[in-house]
Amino acid sequence: MNPLSTEDFVAWADRLARLPWPLTLATFRSAAVDFGWSPTDRPWEFVVDFSNGPRRVVLFGGRSGGIHNMSFPLTQPEDESPASAMALNDLFVAYEAAGTQAWGRSFYTDPSEDPTVAWRLPNHTVAEILGGSDLILSTFFTPQGSFIYG
Repeated sequence: MNPLSTEDFVAWADRLARLPWPLTLATFRSAAVDFGWSPTDRPWEFVVDFSNGPRRVVLFGGRSGGIHNMSFPLTQPEDESPASAMALNDLFVAYEAAGTQAWGRSFYTDPSEDPTVAWRLPNHTVAEILGGSDLILSTFFTPQGSFIYG
């Protein structure tokens, strides 16, 4: 496992929330380069060099070219061992605690087998973490995104 730090998780969500949404892909690509994000040969994908190593960030948008959300793995276990599963669970709890400390109580929580927690951020944006047996995924929703949980 090479988990993104909880500090980086909060910092990047805060930085994205402060952008002047709505943004088109073309406008976001310029801002992303200023952040140090590297575009790939796919227009909706970037490589971000976080403090603990690079991550691929995938953007999703609508027909208008506006960005609705973006996702990247916070961590993925190296194997399917019980120790890795326990470490993944502990990391999910750490990300949840960091998000709650930074943004207050979550407005959506689903403690199912694939737990989900979401917080409202500035500019009508949402930060979400989704846990599972094979990764912890972070998704950032723009105001144009369709966050279905309210």
